[in-house]
This record gives sequence, C-alpha cells and structure tokens, in this order.
Amino acid sequence: MALIRAGDPRLTDATLVGHKFARQERLRLAGFRVPEFCCLPVSAFDAAATGLLTAPAVSPP
Repeated sequence: MALIRAGDPRLTDATLVGHKFARQERLRLAGFRVPEFCCLPVSAFDAAATGLLTAPAVSPP
C-alpha cells in the first residue's frame, strides 16, 4: 500500500491511518490551516515493522 496524501477520503478512517492523521484531515476539511502531509497506512507500517518486533533482544555489554 502506498502513501496516502492530504485530500484522500481514506484519511478520515482512524483504523486505517491512525487517530492523529484522521484528526489532521478533519481539521483540514473544516477549513483550518494544516501543513501538507502524507501518511503511511497502519497496515503498511505493521508489515514493515514485523521483523523488527520479533528480533531478539540485545544484552547490554
């Protein structure tokens, strides 16, 4: 899944993009000035982070 940019209707779905991005898009739609942004969907982040989350812990020296 690709980045989601401002103006995409999927940005208001917090289950897809997270609550922060959904709130930012709602503010933008309400006429507030919100800096340009793009979002990596939660599913894409989870897929990329899976290997990181299962990596063995490193013991301190």
